[in-house]
Amino acid sequence: MSMKIFENPENEKGVWFPFALRVEEAHVRVEFFIRKVPAGKEDELTFRHYGRKMTLRFKRGEQLIDRDPEKLLAYAIDKGSFALLDSRGFPALEAGDPEAAAKFSEVLTRAVPVGEEIPLDGAWTPGLKRLVFNARRDVLGFVNKKADELAGAEADEEEDLGKT
Repeated sequence: MSMKIFENPENEKGVWFPFALRVEEAHVRVEFFIRKVPAGKEDELTFRHYGRKMTLRFKRGEQLIDRDPEKLLAYAIDKGSFALLDSRGFPALEAGDPEAAAKFSEVLTRAVPVGEEIPLDGAWTPGLKRLVFNARRDVLGFVNKKADELAGAEADEEEDLGKT
């Protein structure tokens, strides 16, 4: 038995997870292909968004950490963008107004007219992930939660192996 180590995290495999996506008045069954975020990548994201120092304050025995909500969101989106590899059954995006069409055009680097459908299954790009995660925090939360669970399961496995 061998342990695989990936220098390029893009080569690491993921796991399919089902998700009930609410679209208007219905739930659509979607599956997301998600990978864990390795500790080194987690550190890289933390340093990028928060710097290498964290300010801790103590108040009556409590430890307080000041966090900027914008930085928290940017960190979560970057983490989710790394973790999400693909989807099955995700509804196509549609530019509902000229502003959305302009945003899609910017992300896809081509003209996207209002009303055009943009399929995501097999076609996720970092820009599309950011658009979806900004619009659908439930998807962002699910992807990050599952990535954390994968990382936690691996850590538990390593700990169990070390105890035997």
